[in-house]
Amino acid sequence: MIQSLPNPGAFLFLRHSSLTLTAVLVDGGFFLKRAARIYGRQTPDATAKQLHRIALDHLNDDDGRRVARLYRIFVYDASPAEWKGHTPINNRSVDLGLSDVAQWRRTFHHHLRSLRKVALRLGHIPTTQVRWQLTPDALKAPQPKARLDKP
Repeated sequence: MIQSLPNPGAFLFLRHSSLTLTAVLVDGGFFLKRAARIYGRQTPDATAKQLHRIALDHLNDDDGRRVARLYRIFVYDASPAEWKGHTPINNRSVDLGLSDVAQWRRTFHHHLRSLRKVALRLGHIPTTQVRWQLTPDALKAPQPKARLDKP
């Protein structure tokens, strides 16, 4: 003897109400510039969680109700510059891979990888395209400061 369920709609909570799967695409460089301007300076962990929260908020309608399911959050960014070189004017050695910005960005990428449904795609910047761009003011010889001689 087969028994039927007392209330067939009792298990509807197991099925999501929306069939729309949504992928969110994020330009990592653009997001970091805007986030720094809007939210101020944050830790890499806080910034990664902020990106995740904003992406999830895009699945809600104006009243805050979820209207779509998340397929994946695709974050596209470039890995930090590992370039080593010399400054053009005073010929000092520079290692961009050891800079605070590069370390922050590596930590940010690490935290993004640990978040649920986030796919991080890292591009790279060819070292053949790395050039110094100097302003005309930087190329001018420094002028000695005027000194007032006291009588």
